[in-house]
Amino acid sequence: MGNAEEPASTSRYNPYGRNNQRGGPRGRRKYDNSGDSSQRDGGYNKMARFGLPIRDGDGDSEWYKILIPWGKKAEKEFVLNSIKRLIDVPFVPTDYHFEEHNVVFHVNDKAAANAIRGVTKRITMPSGHKMNIIVKPSYPPVTVLSEEVIEKLKVCMSNRYDPVTKTLNLSSLHTDKDMVEAKYYISLARRQVMSNVVKIIKENIPELCSLDLSENKLMNVDDLSPLVPAAVDMKALKLSNNKITSIECLKRLKEWKLDVLCLDNNPLRDKFNDQSSYISAVRNIFPKVLKLDNLDLPPPITFDIEARTDLPKAKDNFFPSPEVQSVIVKFVKDYYMVYDSDDRTGLMGAYHDEALFSLSVAYNSAVSYKQTSLATYIDDSRNMAKAPKDGGRRQKLKLKSGNQVVSQLCLLPKTMHDPNTFMLDCGISTPVMMNFTVQGVFKETSTKSDNPPIRAFSRTFVTVPGGSGMLIINDMLTITNPSQDQRLSAFKNPAPTPSSSPVPQTAPVNNPFQGTGFTEIQQQMITSFMNDSRMNSEWSIKCLSQNDWSYEKAGQNFLELQQQGKIPQEAFNK
Repeated sequence: MGNAEEPASTSRYNPYGRNNQRGGPRGRRKYDNSGDSSQRDGGYNKMARFGLPIRDGDGDSEWYKILIPWGKKAEKEFVLNSIKRLIDVPFVPTDYHFEEHNVVFHVNDKAAANAIRGVTKRITMPSGHKMNIIVKPSYPPVTVLSEEVIEKLKVCMSNRYDPVTKTLNLSSLHTDKDMVEAKYYISLARRQVMSNVVKIIKENIPELCSLDLSENKLMNVDDLSPLVPAAVDMKALKLSNNKITSIECLKRLKEWKLDVLCLDNNPLRDKFNDQSSYISAVRNIFPKVLKLDNLDLPPPITFDIEARTDLPKAKDNFFPSPEVQSVIVKFVKDYYMVYDSDDRTGLMGAYHDEALFSLSVAYNSAVSYKQTSLATYIDDSRNMAKAPKDGGRRQKLKLKSGNQVVSQLCLLPKTMHDPNTFMLDCGISTPVMMNFTVQGVFKETSTKSDNPPIRAFSRTFVTVPGGSGMLIINDMLTITNPSQDQRLSAFKNPAPTPSSSPVPQTAPVNNPFQGTGFTEIQQQMITSFMNDSRMNSEWSIKCLSQNDWSYEKAGQNFLELQQQGKIPQEAFNK
């Protein structure tokens, strides 16, 4: 069987030697804990009984994975006894099993792991090769607890529960006298153990108010989180003397309205420079904690929003006055009438010469719907959360001047907005400026699909007085995918008429071109062209009609003729 003391100088090719950095056949193989459980020795699925005392371990003990390549060719007794003869530290191998041709087991003792590492290549295998032993830090092994162990665990927890105070004391559970005498190693740091403890609490003591998990070598509380919705009355939690490194993991328990919390002697405490920052971090998760690490804290300053019953009701629309409402409603109605037409150049007169425009795409990942792609708008999106940090592209996506804005609007997909979904809110209204927001839904009509995509939008306009109305100085459009309610209710009702509109309409304005045979859009284009070119109505109509009512083309020809001095003075307003 080979002598464990055989000199290590025996000349033999070692296929498990130092790895080749370039990989290949001699590179290091990667191993994991995903071995076939059917190959594991069932006698070692619970804490195996090797005739050794169960060692509690000190505060520095951790879990280590021991891997012996090609160890399956040797008997288990040979592998373990050979290691025991060469080290002075007793160890308890846990979860002994095979992963392909390799032997794998775990130890929960740092000193034992170091001692086992020290005997690598000092034991000769039956095959004649030296036994290579790989030792790595590891999570606790995942093993299945037998019904016998679970029943024993229930009795143990029952003995540790106080029904008067509704307190369960599971501190240092792995040293429980009854479990140790039965030679069971029950560690709450092992996922299967914690999962069964949570299950027992949920089924038998959901009224639990206080839980003590101190001194259990816990590195986090992830496996405790399923208990949160079941034990709703939890007020005290003790996690002292564990190995929890981050306070962030406690967020999984934040639904518990804890009054008492103990985290002393955990590594997370060393990450705070002073007591005040530590208390602040804890209260960000558990705002009602009054005792932290056995120290009384001052009462927290909180605003109990849930107790408020006098909050004002939400409104669909907001305007500071009926007069402002009339102006904005008229403006929005006229604006989207042109915006949803085949030719958006009619909007030229609605923008100031120094107007700014930006488009942002804000994809709502919480909404699941097949028509959520917003790829059409991505290239033009100026979403500040995702735009490049260099200012070049950000500035490029911020359009300046009315001509640039309308040109960009003409490139966007053709649309049809649903006025029934509009919500209008005016935040600022002064004699020199007005700021208001329009929200609603629209569908893209330029698509060939029978079921055009529906979008949600929010548009903020900043306007200043201009001519007989107002001009847009800043236009910020945000497009996103609609919520389910928006999608289902969109375009279900016909567009409102002035008499049935949910928001009042303004009185009709005197229109000098009414009854002249021009369409409403043409009338708006004439008015806008007069404002932009300063020509009178006769010459503005002549310029637009000769350019087939293309606002952009008419504007370009006007500028060329004006530069050449070919437009007579009588064409302009005095």
